Formats: sequence, C-alpha cells, structure tokens
Amino acid sequence: VVNTYMQKINEITGKDYKPFNYYGDKNASKVIVAMGSVCDTIKEVIDNEEDLGLIEVHLYRPFSKKYFMDVMPKTVKKIAVLDRTKEAGSIGEPLYLDVCSIFQDEKQRPLIIGGRYGLSSKNTDAAQVKAVYDFLDDPNCFTSFTVGITDDLTHKSIPVNDYKIKHKGQREILIYGYGSDGMVTASKDIITILGNYTNAYVQGYFQYDSKKSGGVTKSHLRVSKDDIRSSYYIDKANLLVCTKDKYLLKYDIVRSIKKGGIFIISSSLSNEDLIKLIPNNVKKELIDKEVKTYVIDAFKIAEENNIPNKISAIMETAIFKLANLVNYEAVKEKIKDQIIKKFSKKGKEIVDANLNAIKSVDDSLRELDINMTSLTSKDDEKPDLM
Repeated sequence: VVNTYMQKINEITGKDYKPFNYYGDKNASKVIVAMGSVCDTIKEVIDNEEDLGLIEVHLYRPFSKKYFMDVMPKTVKKIAVLDRTKEAGSIGEPLYLDVCSIFQDEKQRPLIIGGRYGLSSKNTDAAQVKAVYDFLDDPNCFTSFTVGITDDLTHKSIPVNDYKIKHKGQREILIYGYGSDGMVTASKDIITILGNYTNAYVQGYFQYDSKKSGGVTKSHLRVSKDDIRSSYYIDKANLLVCTKDKYLLKYDIVRSIKKGGIFIISSSLSNEDLIKLIPNNVKKELIDKEVKTYVIDAFKIAEENNIPNKISAIMETAIFKLANLVNYEAVKEKIKDQIIKKFSKKGKEIVDANLNAIKSVDDSLRELDINMTSLTSKDDEKPDLM
C-alpha cells in the first residue's frame, strides 16, 4: 500500500521514492545500509570511488524483505549497517538486526556488520563514511563498531584517515559568533538572499553553545551552482568570520580556513594592538596560508547608530562585500529590503538606524597586514582587553 502511494507521489513530484532506494555501482561488492541525512554524505563518497553502493531506507516500519531484496545487487559480498542509536542490553541496533533477519534463510549470505554513528549530534563526514567502507575489507572487522566517536570504554572505534572530496565551484563560509550578537540571524539572511535572488543552491548548518545567549555559535554556510549534498560541518572555509577577538586566544579558529582564504574579524582594537593580541602560532598560520585578513569594529558602528550590540546587518554587509559571491551593490539593496521587512513593525527609527549602520561598512573595513615582522616575542606586552 505504501509503495503504491509512493509511486503516485513520484508521478506528481518527478521523484523516485521507494521503500528502499539503491545508489551506486550496479555490480558493487560493498554496500552500506542507512537512513537519514547521512545518505547524502555516503553518495558523495560513492561518486568518488568504485565498487561501492548504498541502500537508503525510506520505509522503516513495516520493514519489507521483498522491497529490500529488489534493490540489492546480486554481487554484494559485504554489508555495513549504520544506526544512529544505541540500545543498551541489545545484541545489536534495530536496523542492523532487521537486515540480519532478511538474510537468515538465504543460502548465500554476505558478511553483515553493524555500527553506530552520529550519537549526541556528532559530525559524520566523508572521511568517516570512507572509513566504514574500508573497514569492511579488514579481515578482523567486527560488529557494534563506532565511527566518529572516540570509544574509550569498549575500544570499538574504527580508524579514520584523512579524506577530502573536492567540490568544484562550491564556496564555504564559517562564522564564529557570540550568542545573542545576531550572527545566526545574519547567516540565515545571507542564504535566504542567495537562495531567493540568485540561481545558487545554498545550505546552512548551525551550532549553538549550551549556554545559548553568551555562548559560542558557529554557522556553516555553503553556496554552489550545483546541488549540495555535504550534510556535515565545514572543515575548511573560503571565508572565515570571527565576531569576538578573544576567541583567537581560546579556540583554534584559523585551522578552519583554506589557503588563500579571507578572514574577517570584528574588533575594537587598533591594527597595532590586534596584531599584538593574536598569538604567534595563529599569525604564522595566516601567513603560511596566504590569508587576507580584514577588521571592522561592528559593535562601534552599532553603538553610533543607537542599536547597541546589534551587528547582524553590519557583518552581513561586510561578508557580502568581501566574499565576492554576487554583485555587491545589487545585494546591498536586498539587505536593505530585508531590514525594512524585518524591523518595520518596530518603527521607522529602528529601520533608519540599521540602514545607516550598513552605510558605514565600506569606510570601516580595513585590511590587517600580518607578516613575519609582526611575530612578537613571548615577553611582549599584550593589550588590555578590559
């Protein structure tokens, strides 16, 4: 019954949904069985490798052996089943046990192992998916493994090697913000403008500190002319943004920027004091990666326009100016439209304050020249941040 209605939906939408969908090499010997957003990441790996496949579960209950076997290639010799759950006391996780039961009475039974991923919202990237496929070739592979999680209790974590997938024409932006500074809102506005007014595909993932207001926020934004299937956090960004200069002392932020990337810092410090503040190892990495660094005092601009701490529109404008994603002058008009739409109910005074604030961005952005001569000795005095 469910499959019948899936076919009717497919006729309307042009999709190809089935209880189980197969993706990959028609003669694959290794297959992963999974459900949910991780399947997009698995497809990325399959497109870059050979002899691999994926069975994507769309209908979990009732679990149908018939529809599962209809899509399973006859050549499959090894299966890894990924569950995003842990059932204490069980001999295996639910999806793994269902797949095992399917082959219970089959004469030719492939190797089937089960593993866990993504518990507690752990990131699952392409390297971890590739590690699962590689683990199937390990003569000592076992079930109940974990991937992307350091299992220091039962020691069943599988090794993950460095593995990157290049996405031609895809731009990535990573924004470190401060809870309640409006940077998550700014990030959502950026992808809304690009998604609605250009032919680009956009994607946004957002991480929040447990403290919410006052904690660290990370916004992962992707922009591409092609469909985006990277359902994981950004590791190396083309453009990196940090709205709190103190973060440079606490977190390894610049590790996440690509060579030749752009780095925007919001800081009230002068160029001289900011260079003194930035640790030598951070400056050295920025130099080695040939990163262009820019500074803007977004909080000062907000204060001068009577919108204290409201820096979202200011930083959004700065990002568009430096990211070179679309025509800057055209996108400024879209930002103005967003401001009017968002703040019109709060009165003309608030709208005008935000509009005046973004006008100051062009003159307020300045480049920070970080070179080998800017490296300081350990005894150099740090600026007073209070």
